[in-house]
Amino acid sequence: MFTYLIFKKPAFCRLLFFIVFSMQAHGKVTYFNEQLETYDLGDVNFTTYLYDFKVNFSDGAINYGTSLYSGFETSFSDLFDYSIVQFVKGCAYSNVGNETFHNRLHYNFEETKVLKYQSYVIDSGDFDPSLGSTSSGRYDLYRWEKDRNFRGQWSYVYEASPKDNFLFTYSTPGTVSKTAREVQNMSLRYETCLFYTDDVPKRTSSNDLSFKSN
Repeated sequence: MFTYLIFKKPAFCRLLFFIVFSMQAHGKVTYFNEQLETYDLGDVNFTTYLYDFKVNFSDGAINYGTSLYSGFETSFSDLFDYSIVQFVKGCAYSNVGNETFHNRLHYNFEETKVLKYQSYVIDSGDFDPSLGSTSSGRYDLYRWEKDRNFRGQWSYVYEASPKDNFLFTYSTPGTVSKTAREVQNMSLRYETCLFYTDDVPKRTSSNDLSFKSN
């Protein structure tokens, strides 16, 4: 299910909903249900590449998951005028017999937490909401690739200054598994949004969504 929202800012938000269920942990990876969308927002184009994947292991087990690349194209001079922010709610849980456990961990805002959010929170590893930020810079983990191939020979911004005016990020909640004893599931909802960088606070808390609705 996909819903599209355009903010007054102007910014763009893509709402991504998926439930993943699978079977068990390296093998051959197959991609399917690939969806590549580009949205013309005037001075900037916002692109999302959403896909499911399947991992076949030598023991016959299979894993399923979902991943998202999101990126934007603008002029070189405006490249750092935009930032991607992602919001998440939902949970991961395990069933053992008739009991349910929330035991999947999620590193968010420099803290390891149980992946269980009843309402939206910002999805970021540090205190900067920008999805590709680190404590050293808010674009450090954004990626660029000269041929704009999401799965090509990309470089992080912290490794090399962009030689292309298209930056992108990658996110995935991982996969789940099924064994004779335990079944793991995920039910997660993401919003992946493009903002003007000046509208994104450099430091905030995970549940501060005030800048999203201004």
